[in-house]
Amino acid sequence: MVFVAGEDGTQHHRFTSLFDLWITGVGAVIAGDFFGWTLVVESGLGMGFVLVGSVGVLYAGLAMSIAELAVVPNAKGVAAHQFVVPYLGQTAGVVCAIGETLKCVCSTAAAVASIAAYLAESLALPEWTQEVIWAFVVVGIGVVAARGEVSHGFQVTATALSLLILGIFYASAAATGSLGAPKLNTFSHHKVTEAVPFALWFYVGVEGLPLAAPETSAPTALLPRAIVGVVVTVGLAAVLTLLASSSLANQQTLLRVNSHPLLATFRKAWGEHNPATATMAFLVVAGLVASLNAFLFYTKELLSQLAADFFPNARATRPLTTAAAAILAALYLLAFALDNDVADVSDAILWIAICGATVAYAAQLVAFLAMRHQHRYLDMFHWRSPFGATGAVVAVLLDLVVFLCLVLSAVERPKYQPGAIASLLFFAIGLALFARRSQAPSNDDDDDDDDDVVSPFPFQLEEEDKY
Repeated sequence: MVFVAGEDGTQHHRFTSLFDLWITGVGAVIAGDFFGWTLVVESGLGMGFVLVGSVGVLYAGLAMSIAELAVVPNAKGVAAHQFVVPYLGQTAGVVCAIGETLKCVCSTAAAVASIAAYLAESLALPEWTQEVIWAFVVVGIGVVAARGEVSHGFQVTATALSLLILGIFYASAAATGSLGAPKLNTFSHHKVTEAVPFALWFYVGVEGLPLAAPETSAPTALLPRAIVGVVVTVGLAAVLTLLASSSLANQQTLLRVNSHPLLATFRKAWGEHNPATATMAFLVVAGLVASLNAFLFYTKELLSQLAADFFPNARATRPLTTAAAAILAALYLLAFALDNDVADVSDAILWIAICGATVAYAAQLVAFLAMRHQHRYLDMFHWRSPFGATGAVVAVLLDLVVFLCLVLSAVERPKYQPGAIASLLFFAIGLALFARRSQAPSNDDDDDDDDDVVSPFPFQLEEEDKY
C-alpha cells in the first residue's frame, strides 16, 4: 500500500504496465469481500446493488481527484493530510490526518478481528478465545512487518489467492443451482441507513492507488484506466459476493457472522463437517494475513509521517510498536465497552474505520476543489482528472450521505455508540494537542518559516520553468 519511493533512497518498484497498477489496487481492497458487508445484504439484494454502484461512483471521483493532487507541481508528499494542508490550512490537515489514522488503525483492527473469528469458528473454539487470538495475530504480523514492506511479487501472489477464494465461493453458489434465486427487486428501506456506510467497506483502500502516480512511467495513459479497472473489478466482486451469499445463506445467518461470512456460506454449500470447508477457512485466513501485513506496514508509515509533520521536535518514537498498541487498544477497549461481545466489536470497529475514512475523503475532495479553483491556469503543467470538479462534487455529496447515515446508525443502534464516542474523543484530543503545539513558542529565529506549510503551494514559476 506504500507505492512511492521515500526520501531515504529506499528502492520501490516502478509501475510500468496497466496490470501492475490493477493488481496492486485490487490487492489493497479485495479483503473487503471476506467480511464486514453482511448489513448490506440485510438492506435487500436490489438495494445492495444500488449501494455498491453508488459507492463505486464515489471512489472513482475520489481516486481521480487524489491522483491529480499527487502530481501537481511542488507536491510535498503523498499522505492524505499533505494534500489538504496547502489548500485548506493546517487545522483541516490535522482533521484529515486524524480521520486517516482512524481509518488505518481500525481497518487493520477489523482485519485482525476477522482472522480471529475465522480461526475460532473453523476450529470450534469458544468465543472468548478470539480476544486472545487478537494479541497473537498483532504480535505475529508486527514481527513480519518489522522486516519491511512486502515485495510486489508477494502482493501479486496474495491477490491471486484472494481472487481464487472468491472464485471458488461464486462457483459454489452456482453449483448449488441457487445462484440468482433471490429476487433482485427486494428492498428493505428501513435497513438502508445502517447498510449505506458498510457498502464502503468493499472499496476502502482504492484511494491508495493514485499515490502510485509519481512512480508510474506513463500516468496520463495508465492511471485513469487502472483506477476505472480497479473500481469496476471491486464493484463486480461486491455484486457477486452479495448475490452468492444471499443465494447460499439467509439474512439472519449472515448477520450473526459479519466477521466471517464466507465460512458460513461454505458450510451451507459444502456441509459443516466437510474438510474442504475448513480448508477454505484457512485459505481465507491466509489471504487476510497477507493483506494485514500491508495494512500494518502502511499504518506504521502513516504514524511516522504524522509525527514528522506535526510534531517534528518530539522524541523519536517506535511507529510499528505504536501502531500495534493502537490496534490492540481499539479492540480491547471496545470489547470492554460492549461486554466482550466480539460480533459487536467487529461491527463497531468497522464503524470507526468508515467514519475516519469519510472525514479524510471529504477533506481531500474539498482540497482538490480548492486547488482547481485557485490554480485553473496551470492546465498544461500536470495531469488532470478526467472527471474534473464535477466528479469531485458528486463524490463529496455521496460522502456526506454516508457520513449522515453513520451518525443516524450510531443514534439508533447502541452497539455503535462506544465507537462514536471514541471517535469524537480522538478528534477532540488530536485537535487539542495540535492547538497546544501551535501556541508553543518556536525555537527558530524566523517565525515565518511555517507560512510555507500553511499557505497554498506557491505555484510561482521559476525562471527555468518559463521556457
